[in-house]
Amino acid sequence: MIRLLCLLIATLPIAKGYCSDEEITNTFSQQQSVIAHHNGFYFPDNRVTYQNMGKLYPNATLFNGNHIWKLNTVPSSLDNLIIKDGNESYPLGKIGNHRKIDSVVVLEKGNIRFEKYFNGQTEYTRHQLNSVTKSVSWLAIQPLIDSGKIDPDAQVSHYLPELAHSAWGDAKVSQVAAMTTSLQYDEDYAKPDSGFNRYLAAGNFIPGEQNPPGLLAFLRGIKKAAHPQGSQFNYATVNTDVMCLIAEKVANKPAWQIIEDNVWKKIGAERDAFILLDNKGQTFCGAGMSATTRDIARLGQVVLNTVTGNTPRFDSPGLANLIKDKGNKKAWDAGDYGKKISYEQGYNHFWWFIGDKEQIISAEGINGQLVYIDPEKNIVIAVNSSFVNSDADSDWKFLFSVASQITDQLSQNK
Repeated sequence: MIRLLCLLIATLPIAKGYCSDEEITNTFSQQQSVIAHHNGFYFPDNRVTYQNMGKLYPNATLFNGNHIWKLNTVPSSLDNLIIKDGNESYPLGKIGNHRKIDSVVVLEKGNIRFEKYFNGQTEYTRHQLNSVTKSVSWLAIQPLIDSGKIDPDAQVSHYLPELAHSAWGDAKVSQVAAMTTSLQYDEDYAKPDSGFNRYLAAGNFIPGEQNPPGLLAFLRGIKKAAHPQGSQFNYATVNTDVMCLIAEKVANKPAWQIIEDNVWKKIGAERDAFILLDNKGQTFCGAGMSATTRDIARLGQVVLNTVTGNTPRFDSPGLANLIKDKGNKKAWDAGDYGKKISYEQGYNHFWWFIGDKEQIISAEGINGQLVYIDPEKNIVIAVNSSFVNSDADSDWKFLFSVASQITDQLSQNK
C-alpha cells in the first residue's frame, strides 16, 4: 500500500518527504504496473486509488462551465448526531473513524448542513463514483429522448448494427434503460471470472487480459440468455455502456462530451470532473466517473429541483418525471437481484427507488458511493467510501439507516 501511495503522489512535491528517489522515478511505467498487478476498483487498493483514479487510467475531463453555484453553509447539530451501528454508537462527525467512509455532505434546501472528510479526502478531492456514473449518464441521455433522437421503443440494433448478433440484437432501448435485457452475464464483484470483472479486464482497468480487446469488443461477444427480453430485472453495468453508445451515434460525439454538455456544465459544479476511458478510447459510462463529494451533492440537488419544479433544474420533461416511473414491477419480482437487497424497491433509467411508498431515489456505486435524494424533505445526502466489501447488503442497510437518521434529525429541528 505504501508503494502504491508513493506511485500516486510521485508527481507532487510532497513525494520527496515520503518516498525514495527510486520510488518516484519512471512514474508512467509504474502506473502501468499498478494496472497490471493491482486492482484499483477493489479493497484494499481502493483506500488510495479511489481518490487518484485519474493518475492510473486514461480519462476525459468534464469541464464545469463558467457558472459555479455557491452553496451556503447553515450550521446544524448533525456533527453530534449519535449514529446507531449495530452494537456501536458514535457521533456522525466521527463516522469515518468507525467505517471506511471517506466523505459525507448533507444538503437541505440547497444549503450545506453537514460536511466531513476522512482518509485524506478534502472538499477538492475527486473521488471514484463507480455506478453513480450510470445515473449521471442517464441525466445526459434523457434530453436525446426528449428531442426524439432516441426512440425508447426502437430496437438497439436500429442504432447499433454492430450489436445485432449480440444479446442486444432484439432488445428495446427501454429494456436497456430498465436493466431487463436478457444477457449471459453476471455482475458478481467477488468472483474473479464474473462477467463484470472480465468486462473490466477487457477495458484494461484490471489485470486479466494479455491483449485487452476493449469494452465494445466484449459487448459484441455477450449472448442472449434463455429468458425473453424484458421479463427479468438483472443489474448489468454493460447496459449503461450500450446506452451511451446509442447516445454517441445519434449525437455524433463521444459520450464523455454528452455528459459534459448535458450535465456537468449545467449543475454549477465547483470542479471539473473526469471519466475513465478504456484502452480504445471508449467512455466507461458504467462506472468510470470521479467528482468531488460537494459536486455530486449539487448534482443531487439539481435532480431534486427538477422533479419538484424548483431551480436550478434540468430543462427536461423526461427528467421532471423521473420519480414517477419505478420500472417494471413484474420483471423486478421475476429477477434474482431484487431478492438479494433490502431497501431498494425498483430501478429504472439507471436510478434506484427506495422504499415501497416513499418517493426517495438514489444513485449508488459499489464500495459505498451514494447520492440519496428525498424530494419531500428537500434533503440530499452524498457519501463517498472505500468499503472492504463491494456490495454487501449489510453495508447498504447501514448507509440507508444513516440517511434516515439524518433526515429525521433535520425534520425534528424545524
